Amino acid sequence: MYNYLKARGKASKAEYTSDLQTEAEDCQPKKRTRRCNPRYESDGGSEDEERPEETTNENSFDVSPAKTSSPATLFEKSTSCQPSAMDVKMLTCLEHIKSQVHHNTKLLQTLLKKTDGIQQTEETDLQNYKFPLNNKEDLDKLEDKLEEVEALNQLVKSLSTIGGENIKCTVRRLLCYDFPNALAMRINWKGKGGKIAFSTLRTKDVITKTVRKNRFTSNATDSEICNVIKDWFRFAGDREGGRKKREERKKAAQKEKERDCDNSLTNDSQSD
Repeated sequence: MYNYLKARGKASKAEYTSDLQTEAEDCQPKKRTRRCNPRYESDGGSEDEERPEETTNENSFDVSPAKTSSPATLFEKSTSCQPSAMDVKMLTCLEHIKSQVHHNTKLLQTLLKKTDGIQQTEETDLQNYKFPLNNKEDLDKLEDKLEEVEALNQLVKSLSTIGGENIKCTVRRLLCYDFPNALAMRINWKGKGGKIAFSTLRTKDVITKTVRKNRFTSNATDSEICNVIKDWFRFAGDREGGRKKREERKKAAQKEKERDCDNSLTNDSQSD
């Protein structure tokens, strides 16, 4: 019974080691060889000699190890590559982000195509008009074209790309685009002094509608727009060096006046 329990212990150990020999064969006691009594040696009979008997170990058992999973297999099963809940959540978020970026890219490409088409249309529309207006004849031709409401609205749409950050900036940018300074000096709001009355032109309506088409100045009133227009035409003579030239003419006139005074005093002294 003791050898059986010991063999069972060896069997469990054999699952993790190899080439393990049982101690039943190594530790089996050898049977003592009997020798003949010397008194009977004279008989010389070899038949009386006892040969060692071949015996088998009655206590030896053929114990085979039970079929169990190896440690490597158990380790692989315990550490199998299964994603955690956090990994699954992160992968799901990444897939969602990837699909959203792809969708946004398509939308952006569509908008860019539409924007390019609008810009090309606006450039073509502006080419139908001659800007800036160099003289009164060009202004009259423009007024004739703007008699049609469709042409006026189309020009407003084309000029809306000029833009501006506020009312003053937007109105000035539009007027500078339409009128050179030489023509602006011949225009004022009411037409005083034999100048062109801007308040009676259809171009005024184009400027007003274009300013309100800008998202920064969509709430601009007629009064605010008209005040900027009046000041822009009023000070047209001061632009492009006009103020400096006026000051120089003023200084020259003052010097001429002083020279005339000196000449008159000299003549008076000589007459005395």
